[in-house]
Amino acid sequence: MKKQLLLSSVLIASIGTYAQNNKNRQPVGCLNVAKELAHRFQVNESGNTVLQTNSVAKQNEGDQPADNNPGAKSVAAITVTKISSSMNAFGMLESSTKLLTWNDNVDAVTFTHRKSPTYVASPVSNSGSIISMISSDMGVTWDSTCIWTNANAGRFPQAGIFQPTGNTGLNNSYLVGMGPTVNNNAFTGVWCASKQVSLTPKNAPGNDQQFFSNAAATPPMGKMDYIRTGFDITNDGVVHGMGLHFTDINNSTSSGLSGGYAVKGTFNPGTADFSWTSVLLSPPVTSDASGEKNLSSTPYMAWNEAGNIGYAMFIGVSQGATGSNQGLQPIIYKTTNSGNSWSLLNGIDFNSSSMKIVTDRLFTLPSNTNLAVPFFDVGEGIDITVDAYDNLHIGCLIASANSIHPDSAFFLSLTPPALGRTKHEYVNGGWPYIYDFMGDGNSPWKVFTIDSLPTEAPSGNSASSSFSVNPITDVDPNSGNKQVSSTRLQLSRNINGDRIAFIWAEGDTNLTNSKFLQFPDLKARMACVANGTITVDVTKTNFTSNLANIPINNKVKSKAYFHAVSPKMKVVSTGPASSIFQIPLTVTNSAPLVSQGANDHYYISGEITNFACFTGLDEQSATSMVSHGLLPNPAKGNVTARVNLSQPGAIEIAVYNTVGQEVKTIKTNGNSGDNDINISLQNISSGIYIVKITAQGKITSKKLIVE
Repeated sequence: MKKQLLLSSVLIASIGTYAQNNKNRQPVGCLNVAKELAHRFQVNESGNTVLQTNSVAKQNEGDQPADNNPGAKSVAAITVTKISSSMNAFGMLESSTKLLTWNDNVDAVTFTHRKSPTYVASPVSNSGSIISMISSDMGVTWDSTCIWTNANAGRFPQAGIFQPTGNTGLNNSYLVGMGPTVNNNAFTGVWCASKQVSLTPKNAPGNDQQFFSNAAATPPMGKMDYIRTGFDITNDGVVHGMGLHFTDINNSTSSGLSGGYAVKGTFNPGTADFSWTSVLLSPPVTSDASGEKNLSSTPYMAWNEAGNIGYAMFIGVSQGATGSNQGLQPIIYKTTNSGNSWSLLNGIDFNSSSMKIVTDRLFTLPSNTNLAVPFFDVGEGIDITVDAYDNLHIGCLIASANSIHPDSAFFLSLTPPALGRTKHEYVNGGWPYIYDFMGDGNSPWKVFTIDSLPTEAPSGNSASSSFSVNPITDVDPNSGNKQVSSTRLQLSRNINGDRIAFIWAEGDTNLTNSKFLQFPDLKARMACVANGTITVDVTKTNFTSNLANIPINNKVKSKAYFHAVSPKMKVVSTGPASSIFQIPLTVTNSAPLVSQGANDHYYISGEITNFACFTGLDEQSATSMVSHGLLPNPAKGNVTARVNLSQPGAIEIAVYNTVGQEVKTIKTNGNSGDNDINISLQNISSGIYIVKITAQGKITSKKLIVE
C-alpha cells in the first residue's frame, strides 16, 4: 500500500536556508511521514520473521532518569501490575486503537490484546487469537477470556463491556470487540465478535464471531478494512467503531484509500448477538499525480454519552483550501441523529488571526517564507473526545508542512543537522506543543495550549540520523527499519464530560542529552470544561517517573513504551477544593525492547489528586485576548511576551508566583501590531508563575513555567 498507510520512516533532503526568527522560521530538511507509517503496517503483517537485533544496550533496571519538569507532581495510590503478554507489540502500535476501556455501569476495566506465546486458544490458536482481560476491582485482580480465534487472524483489537438493557452485574454483560483480519500475509477484512463474560470455556470464543471479507462489498458493512479506531459504547446501547475504505488494501503501489466507515453494532437479545451496519464517509481531499488521496489512514470517532451526537474525523488536505489551511489537517463530520446521517463541518481556519498562536510557532514554507502551514502529526498521536456540552475536543501535536504541492502533502519540515534534524527548534517558542481544538461546527474553533514537551519520537528509518537512538532493538530484515514508540497523546474524560485528561509519553533530556524520546515516562494534565472554554491544572502529573524503586515499578519507570489510556476515567471523589480521578493505563514493553518478539503488558492504576484549575488559558478569546503567548514556555533565562495592539498604547506585564506574590513588573509603550517584550527571568526561581498582561483596557493571564 502507498503513502496513506504510512507515518514512521524518513526521507531527508536539503532544501533552502534557515533562520531563528520565530516569525519567519525556515527549515533545511524534510521528512516523508507517509514512508514512516508504511513500515509500521507492512512489518505488522509479515508473519513470524527471523529477527535481527542491533547493539543498542539494555537499560539497567535501576538506572532511571530524574524528572526535570518544574511544577510536576506525582500521583497517589499508584500500583503497577503485570497482567499478561502478547506474541509481539504490533497490536499496540496505534495509540488511537481503544484496547483499554473502563465501563462505568459495571465498574470494570478491560484490556484486549493478541494472545501470549503460552496461551492456547480453541479451536484455532494462532497469533491472531484475541484475548480480553477483565478486572472488576480497578486492576487489582484479572480474569481473561477469548473472544476471537479464526483462520482469518485478528489484528489491532479494540473492545469493551456491553451491558444489555435489564441485565445487572458483570457476569451478565458481554465483551464486544472488532479489528482487521489477515490470512496468508494479506489483509482479508474485519472481525466483529461478542461473548458473555460468564461463558465457558474461557479459551474459546462465543457463538457471535462475524467475519466481513474485503474481497467485495458485504452488505450491510461495505468493502471495509482496518476497523481499528473509534471504539465506544454509548448509553443508547450502540457499539461504535471506524473502518477504512480501500480499492485494494494489499496493492503496494495504489491502495486506493478514499474514506472510512462509521460502524454501528446493535444487540439482538433473542439471539444474543450483534447486527452490524456502516455509513461510508468520503472526505473531499486533494490527490497526487497518481490519483492517490492525500488522506491519512487513521480516522477518529467520538460520541457523547447519550449516543445521539457524534463526530468522525479524518486528517487530510481539503479540496479548495487556501493559505495556511493547505496542510494535513482535520476534516470533521458530525451526526445529531445517532449516526443515521452525517454532515461535513466547517474546518479549523488557520488563516484566522485567532490561530496565530499556532502558525507563529511553525516553520514557514521553503517556497514561501510568508506562509506557515500546520501539519497535524499523526505519528505523535492525535485523539478526540466529546465534552459535557457536546463540543468536540481534538488533542494533538502540530509540525510544519514542508510543501503545499499535492505530490508532497506528507512532507514535514526538519531543522538543520546542527539542531539535530528535529521537527521542532526547541528554542524561541518552537517547541512541540500539545493543543486542544474545541468546537461543534456552529462557530469558529477555539484553540488552547495544554503543554510543551522536551522530546519527540525518533525515526524508524535506518537512513535517519535519529535511528541510532531509537530504543527498539530489533529491525525488519527486509527493510532494515524499526518500529517507533512515540509521544502517543491520548485523551480520557469523566462520564459527565466536564473533565478531560491529556496523557502522553515524554523523556528526560538531562539523561540522554537528546531531543528524541528514548526512556519515556507518562505525564498528564487535567482540564476543566465550562462555558465554552477550558481551564488547565497548573501542575503536570507524573505517572511513572517518581515511582518507588521496587522491581515491578522498574518495569515501567522510564520504560513506558506503547502505553494505552482508557477513553473514560473514574471519579473517585469530589470536593470543593479538590477531586480525585482514577485513569486506567497500560504499558507494553520487553527487555531488551523489541517489537516483533514477546512483550509484557503492565496495568497502572493511579489517582490524580489535588486538582485545581487555572483560568485564563483561552488562547484566542476575542473579548479578552491581547497576547499571542509566551515564547518559549517552559523558559529559562528569558521569555518573550508577544502582545498585539490595534493602536499604539501602554502595556503592563506583571509576574506572580502561585501564592499571588508579584515578583516582577514591566511597563512599556507598544506600537500597533505585534510587540515582542523581553522578560528577564534572572533571580526568579524554577516553578509555575502567572503572567498578567494589561493593555488597551483588556487583561489576559498566562501560565509560565520557569526551568
